[in-house]
Amino acid sequence: MILLIEDNSEDATLIRMLLTGSDGHVNQIVHVQTLAEAASRLTHGDIDAVLLDLGLPDGSGVDCVAAIRRGEHDVPVVVLTGRDDDNLALACIAAGAQDYVSKQAMGRQALARALGYAIARTREMSAVASSSRAPDGKLVHEGLSARELEIFKAIARGKSIKTIAAELSLSDKTVATYLARIREKTGLESLVDIARYALRHGVVD
Repeated sequence: MILLIEDNSEDATLIRMLLTGSDGHVNQIVHVQTLAEAASRLTHGDIDAVLLDLGLPDGSGVDCVAAIRRGEHDVPVVVLTGRDDDNLALACIAAGAQDYVSKQAMGRQALARALGYAIARTREMSAVASSSRAPDGKLVHEGLSARELEIFKAIARGKSIKTIAAELSLSDKTVATYLARIREKTGLESLVDIARYALRHGVVD
């Protein structure tokens, strides 16, 4: 079941149409218009993925992703952006989204691919994170490069992307890209998950 968080009725109707398969199969969709409604609906535990618009009555931009993640839901999030903005998309992924789709280029295949990838990737990441070990038996952080581990430790200590970028003389976008790789390699979905893991396994004091 897909949870669509979208306050524009015309966009919601279009997305429903696009999520109807070429064979006429209709995905089960629950449509809400606010983050507050979404938070309530997610407690039911039957949502497979979230399609999240970034301009809502009670939230906008990256804060929308953060609001979903604050509920500690493992559900994958695909962001719907109103414009092609790589910086915004990367910031959303760093905040916990799995993928993003521009409304300007939104089509049936793009939506299906993004949702399919997000659901599959979240299941893989959850399996890795639950064991704290990669398939080769190593702790998941041991598979990080030196730079990724450096950023991993900084995140675990509570530093922001902007602070890390300044300290390492990198751009915010570069740090966000590293963070996306770290999340993919470790299966640790949120910044809180990274901090908890790092403390549990002695990666940071």
